[in-house]
Amino acid sequence: MEAAAHRPGFAGRQGELAHLTQLWEASRAGRGTAVLLVGDAGMGKSALTETFAATRTDARVVWGRAWEAGGAPPFWPWLQALRALARQRGEQVHGLAPERRGSLPPDEARFAMLDATVHALLDAAAERPTLLVLEDLHAADEASVALLELVVDAARQVPLMVVATTRQRELAEAHGRAAERLQRSATRLDLGPLDADAVAELAAARGLDGAELHRFSEGHPLYLQELVRLRAHEPTSTEIPPTVEAILTARLAALTAPARETLGALAVFGREAVDAELAAVMERDVRADLAEAVAAGVLASVRCERGPGHRFAHILLRQAALPAAPARWHARIGRWLRGLAPVPWSEVVHHLREADDPGRLSAVRAAAAVAMEQLAFEETLRLRHEALALAEVDPPPVAARPADESAPPQTGPSEAPSGGAAERRAVHLELAETQLVTGDLQAGRAGCVAVAAEARAAGDALALGRAALTYGSVIVAAAVDDRLEELLEHTLELLDAPAPPDTPAPPDAPA
Repeated sequence: MEAAAHRPGFAGRQGELAHLTQLWEASRAGRGTAVLLVGDAGMGKSALTETFAATRTDARVVWGRAWEAGGAPPFWPWLQALRALARQRGEQVHGLAPERRGSLPPDEARFAMLDATVHALLDAAAERPTLLVLEDLHAADEASVALLELVVDAARQVPLMVVATTRQRELAEAHGRAAERLQRSATRLDLGPLDADAVAELAAARGLDGAELHRFSEGHPLYLQELVRLRAHEPTSTEIPPTVEAILTARLAALTAPARETLGALAVFGREAVDAELAAVMERDVRADLAEAVAAGVLASVRCERGPGHRFAHILLRQAALPAAPARWHARIGRWLRGLAPVPWSEVVHHLREADDPGRLSAVRAAAAVAMEQLAFEETLRLRHEALALAEVDPPPVAARPADESAPPQTGPSEAPSGGAAERRAVHLELAETQLVTGDLQAGRAGCVAVAAEARAAGDALALGRAALTYGSVIVAAAVDDRLEELLEHTLELLDAPAPPDTPAPPDAPA
């Protein structure tokens, strides 16, 4: 194996490696720490992390990686890390198990689930010093970042070191205040371009001109790596692609047309794909194409969640391989994934969204329901807002209230409301329910009232009753809610049922 110091992705990083090692020694002594390894794409974050992890023979090392292509389920990097931890310890996965919540209300169940996850990591670290690597934190969902904050706060007294790789701009854009809090509580290491001395050291080990390599690459590690590869394969070439994107595009262009088509479809799947799923979507044998790409260093064989697959060697290679018009592939992949059991709804929604599929509302609702079961409130809210926006596109007409406001409201169910209007009311109530569960009482109740008004006008007794019950699912102590009473009365009117008799006051209560 090539010496670490002479790998293009690692050259010049000895100082950062020494810093990580120093932090590890403190963690191993029981002073847990967190590190944010920050750098743009291609700066060698993964190479440094892999080199550091490979030297930790005294540690248990577990990995999790966020899914940059979009469509991963909530808590995805943590699920990977916890499964790896469970395999190493020879036990069942602890933490992130919402099915164990019993009869707890959702907010308490979420706290219990996250607390169990934190303690699973602390217990593992107490048993053996542990290094947890989370890659591409900027692409993680909000719930995963919230869990990381809890772990960082709890790990200060145990031999646990967390290293999270990320890109600064994307992290700030995606996670705002949470990113700021993490940067205050973690040690930050920034990776920039390599200096001329580091490039010269690398060039000397390969018999190349260090000044030329530095002039063209400007110290960008991935660009440097590709220039070294180009010089090895075309030593007399005088044409140097001007950017790393251009050099990667030229590298892919050297492959056969079938291999490029397969790589394009794989890139639409994401950074990696299961071989069998890729072949099914392409409706042909792709083994020769994958072998060609592996031989060219574009792909590597990996074990994916659902079976053997292949992964792009770098995220920028995946971006270079994306087809010019990916929508048809997104649509085909989304439809195919919908036939799996269980359905990976997060992935289905991502692909149908990218394909601008007008019929994706049911998939978005299904993905939101799964996210709610996983107690990923942030993702549930995002999906239910998306579902409502889809349901409100060109909404069907709703029966209008009488022009004369003094006229009595409709007191019996009308003809069945149109499916579009009824579904829109159901979607709006799902959003309102989630808002109530997550503590946004004002928005949740306002949504219930809006649905109730529309349902009453349309004669939709079922939706009106659901709106009333959802509104009343959160009771404010020591408060009489006239609005709730009104909603229930309207429901009874619409059902044409008599109102219940007044409940007599207790004997010792004032009249």
